[in-house]
Amino acid sequence: MEDIFLIEQVLAGNRNAFKLLVIRYQRPLFSFFRKFRFPPQKIEELVQDVFLKVFKSLPTFDSSKGTFSSWAFSIAKNIALNELKRKGEMLESEEELEQVAFDNGMTDAPESLLNKNSD
Repeated sequence: MEDIFLIEQVLAGNRNAFKLLVIRYQRPLFSFFRKFRFPPQKIEELVQDVFLKVFKSLPTFDSSKGTFSSWAFSIAKNIALNELKRKGEMLESEEELEQVAFDNGMTDAPESLLNKNSD
């Protein structure tokens, strides 16, 4: 099932469709946060935060501006940045966040993480 179909179903009130999105994106999001070397319990919390934000913001998702995957990982990136700031690891810019991800081995785009972890 395509993400856009699942999103339409969620917006129509089908919560099972959201469960399918969670199943599809949970592992890739764990992999994303693992690249920042957050502790496992913190990663679980951050992934939950992403899904909560995605659920609450889903009515504002605009597929003409990009894929759901990119949108969800953009939310994850912002949550990671906020967590790094909260820990006192102040970053100067979004580019620096991307460099932190790269330095920690994240060379894949979000879509490739999704494909790699959906096996």
